[in-house]
Amino acid sequence: MGDQGKELRLIAMAKSGWVWLHEKTGLPWWSTLVAGAVVIRAATFPLCLYGQYHADKLIVHQEQQYRRTFRRLRQELLKRSSSSSLKVVPYGKLVHIPLFITAAASVRRLAFQRYPGFESEGISWFKDLAAPDPWYILPIVNSAILIANTENSLKANEKPSLNSSKRSLGDLANSLRDPQIVDWMKIILQGMTILVFPLISHLPSGVVFFWTVNSLLNALQQTLLIGKGKRYVGLYNRTELLAQSKGLADSLFHDINTSVEDARLQLSRIQKFVMEYSKEPVRMFQEFLLNERRSKRLSLPLSAEIRKDETTGKDYVAIVMASPDEEDSSSKA
Repeated sequence: MGDQGKELRLIAMAKSGWVWLHEKTGLPWWSTLVAGAVVIRAATFPLCLYGQYHADKLIVHQEQQYRRTFRRLRQELLKRSSSSSLKVVPYGKLVHIPLFITAAASVRRLAFQRYPGFESEGISWFKDLAAPDPWYILPIVNSAILIANTENSLKANEKPSLNSSKRSLGDLANSLRDPQIVDWMKIILQGMTILVFPLISHLPSGVVFFWTVNSLLNALQQTLLIGKGKRYVGLYNRTELLAQSKGLADSLFHDINTSVEDARLQLSRIQKFVMEYSKEPVRMFQEFLLNERRSKRLSLPLSAEIRKDETTGKDYVAIVMASPDEEDSSSKA
């Protein structure tokens, strides 16, 4: 009951906000709904702009990650792109969605209560904002805009084309945004829009009109944040992102190749030692590792132990990679 009471109070506050806006502006109710949608969208736009700015800086860099071997690369990418996971959180959507739901619920409450003016201050074919659209025009237009917004949003997130096939560590892994997954998401989201059409068509036209205006504003926002209007709000375009990503990818792969080459040199020295000494190999190898670490020529956590070959039954020296805990305990010993 407590949660329900809080929700009702929130809707009541939103309803009072609509009434206040209607009375203060003197606008008819259809214009009041438009003004309210613009105010809500304008209030959350700075948050959307902030999140999109940092998402644009990171989106191409994320394409450089390997699926398994280099999972930790993302932290380096975040650091080098002067961004962070918190900065790319879609705060605008997190704030706007509950605001929109609350505002729509309060408009629905006004319609069901037949608030004065709601039955006569509509426009064109939907004069009565408390009744469903008799011609189903608003639900159809709203559904079409929602489908178009979904299409544009998913299209904007298609992976860019990066010429990264000639890397010494092999080809880059496919983008995490698999085209098949994107297609399935598109089908599901657009299918849901079609399925909820019967529900939308029975809502008061005031609610659907407010929803349609909000959808149009969302389309405008997408144009500014992920479309051709990026330059008007100071965001990166795709060409600039690719140019930045190329230099970053070269730097990262140079660092990775350097680390691999260093590990190869360390292992080659160990292989040479093992081939030269055969008596008491474990003890001598441990002494060799200790000397290598003291001289700072070895950083790999390696150790040696005697194992038995399951096929031949003969003993052999196994060089293994020690866990961090084992390495710490051996160092203390």
